[in-house]
Amino acid sequence: MWLHLFAIIKVSGESLSPALHHGDYVLVGTAGIWRRRLRPGDVVVFHHPQYGRMIKRVRSISADAQELIVVGDAPGSVDSLTFGPIPRRSVVGKGL
Repeated sequence: MWLHLFAIIKVSGESLSPALHHGDYVLVGTAGIWRRRLRPGDVVVFHHPQYGRMIKRVRSISADAQELIVVGDAPGSVDSLTFGPIPRRSVVGKGL
């Protein structure tokens, strides 16, 4: 049995510009240990039911640590300001 600890994700879009640009690659920790250690400022990859796989920055974590507010760095990004908080369980990885 293989345990996937990391993935390489290709960035699509400019929502994390200037830190990340369309076409950049990000190493993402996908094992549970990475998702448990989330902090504001971390870059996360998550699945959104309407928008699919997204990559954003954590702005804040709810008091019970079950929801995250995620935002893009660029103005006009589709993020939690558009669709609200995301469940922590939807996070599939953390940028390393």
